[in-house]
Parts: sequence; C-alpha cells; structure tokens
Amino acid sequence: MTESETTATTTTTSTTPAATSDATTTPTTTTVTTETSSTGDDKLASKIRRQVEFYFSDSNFPGDKFLRGQAQLHPEGYIPLATVASFNYLKKLSEDINVIVKALEGDSDVYELNSDKTLIKRAHALPEEDTSMPRSIYSKGWPEDTSLEKATEFYDKYGKVLAVRLRKKKDNHSFKGSMTVEFEKEEDAKKVLETKPCPEGISLDYLSKEQWSQEKREYTQKITQKRKENTESKKRKAEAQPDLDESEPKKQKKEEPKGTLLSFSNVGAGLDRETITPIFAEFGEIAFVDFAKEKTEGTIRYKEEGGAKKALEGLLAKGQEIAGSKPEYKVLEGEEEDAYFAAIREKMNNKQRGGGRGRGRGGNRGR
Repeated sequence: MTESETTATTTTTSTTPAATSDATTTPTTTTVTTETSSTGDDKLASKIRRQVEFYFSDSNFPGDKFLRGQAQLHPEGYIPLATVASFNYLKKLSEDINVIVKALEGDSDVYELNSDKTLIKRAHALPEEDTSMPRSIYSKGWPEDTSLEKATEFYDKYGKVLAVRLRKKKDNHSFKGSMTVEFEKEEDAKKVLETKPCPEGISLDYLSKEQWSQEKREYTQKITQKRKENTESKKRKAEAQPDLDESEPKKQKKEEPKGTLLSFSNVGAGLDRETITPIFAEFGEIAFVDFAKEKTEGTIRYKEEGGAKKALEGLLAKGQEIAGSKPEYKVLEGEEEDAYFAAIREKMNNKQRGGGRGRGRGGNRGR
C-alpha cells in the first residue's frame, strides 16, 4: 500500500496551542506545573492535527494517488480514519486511535469527520490548478540525519511553511540530502532564494523548484535518449548475427500456473491501476493487473496457483462496492484461460520484434 508519508512530508499550517501556552508567563509554581503537564498533550494533539491537515491539504491530496483512490471508494469521499491512522508518520506520534480522534475534534478548514468520528474527508473540492511552484524552493547539502522537524523548524523562521518533502534514495529510502519546501507566500520563497540561509556549520545550495524541475527533466531526457540509443545499437548487432541452426532444440516454454486469472467488470468510473490494486491484493499476491484508466473492467493475475478462486471467495464474502458500484467477478478457466495467455504471449512477441502490428489502430496498446 502506498502511504502519504513515503515522500516524507509534513506541514506547519497553524499556530499550535502549546506555543501560545509557553508564551504566557504565570506567577505561581502551581500554575506553571499544570501548564507544563497539559503542554505535552497539547503539543502531541497539535502535531497529529497538523499532519492530518497536511494529508488532506492542497499541497498533498491532489497528487496523493492512494488517498484519492480511497476517497473514490466512498460515495461522499470519506476515508476510514483507521486507514489514515495506520500511516507510518502518524503512528510515530500515536498508535492510540482515541488520542488521534480527540486531537482531530473541532472545526477544521481542511478536513471533516463524520458523526461517529470513524471516517474523514477533505472539507473542500480539489483546486482547479496547482499554484505551489512559484511558492516552492529546492535545497541540497543537508546532513543525512536531518529530520522533518529540524528542516521545518529551520524554514519556519523565514515564512509560513506548508510542506517539507525530504527526497529519498530508491534503493534503501534513506534521506539523500536534498528537499523541497513549499511556503504559503511567494515572496517568502523568493526571500529564501535571495538570502540562501544555512544552518550553522552547513553549506546549502538553492534553486527555485521550477528551475530544479526543469534541470531534472532535461537530465531524465538525456538518460532516456542514451538508453534508446543503446537499445537500437544492440538491436542492430543482433540483426547482424547469423540465425541459429534450426536443428538446435528450443527451450521449453514455462508452464503458467493454473487458476490465477480473475476478471472483473462493472466497477465505478474514475479508477486507475494504483487505486484498484490494493482491493484485490488483500486476497493474494498479485503478479499483474490488466486494467486501463477510466475503464470499468479488467483482469487480475495472481501468482499462486488457484489464487483466483481463493480471491473470488474473499471478495464475495466481503461484498465490497468499488467506486460506488457492485462488481461482477469471473475466474478464467480452460479455453478462456489459455486464450488469455496466448494473447499475452503474442503481445510480448510483437514487442520483441519491435513492430506495431497486431496492437490495434496506430500500434498502441490501448493503455
């Protein structure tokens, strides 16, 4: 399951009650002791509320495929609060659902709870366009042990911070020393780019997020072009090689496990592969999802032999609607199963030959 905090994000969208309490000077020891005792709870509640507001904010929700997919499964856009509470970053703050519910009580401009406080959703419709680019900066040169809290605290001194995103390495998900920071106001982002502030003992490099994104795109294009040239070079070399002796025995094709294909239809509109996969993955390990965006039917291929039947039993027992519609399921067996795998092999052969024939109009796959 893809969680929001896999991009390591946080936000500082409001002044915490704790900060207000700390700023109040009290004349007696008794009052100070009471204030200190409540401050810890207030700080925790503020962190929980701030993080949840980030999940549903304009800075995160529009691009969060998992949360948007979960919202599409409910006719009113609600998501189980238990799902949000399971996110790693929120679990670090508290694993007590009652503590989380209490922290989220009260009015919010960002989210809404249902009457029994088991579901949560955005308070407003999605924005028509993304306006974050001119309000965001990129910085690099941070130590590997930099935390979200440390980075947010540093940039809070230069303007109201809406989001900090620590960039992670693909292999081990450790911090790679760079981040993007989104401010509430464009002028605050410009001021940081002009002054280039650095923590004591740390030297940072700065770019606007727009400039960094452009350089990243250009680098990606160069890598893609180089890979394309290498592929074409290998293809030319392969074509120049003599054909193998026809008498040479061919490798036997690997037998596909039986009973792995489960077709479905009549799901609600607006889904894609990322949002529909977790629904079926609950009932077995998936090898492949054959589903096109905005379609209402597709096929799930499980790894385990007989996995389709096992998943079907689980889905029927659960009786879950998908995007407001009750799906129909069918296990592909016999000739239907053989025909499906034959079509997949044909597509693979066409791809290896580099041809566009047999893929429909224009040579596209239709996905």
